Amino acid sequence: MNKIPVTPEGRPGIWLVEPSAVATWLETYPEDKIHNFICGSIMIGADWERASVIEHLGHPLTERVALMTGNAQSGNMGHALAVIHDNTLYAFDIGPITEADLEILP
Repeated sequence: MNKIPVTPEGRPGIWLVEPSAVATWLETYPEDKIHNFICGSIMIGADWERASVIEHLGHPLTERVALMTGNAQSGNMGHALAVIHDNTLYAFDIGPITEADLEILP
């Protein structure tokens, strides 16, 4: 799989990424379903179709997208993709992501 271009967010293990870059990467993702959880007053988990995650990334209400590595990923129940959409945090389990998977931009 291709490396994902990211920029450091400022906190260890958190990388900002353009939604289109993650969407492109997910097009070759080997799984058809991607597990997620939605944070709120109650945590809800579900499996999404890969195409639905890609569509969610491109939605106009998607405000911020980040990838997590290391302890940040572990602290997010292993879910490496975080998407803030319409002021709600969605976390997706896209498998373990390490810095070796990233193209770190300045």
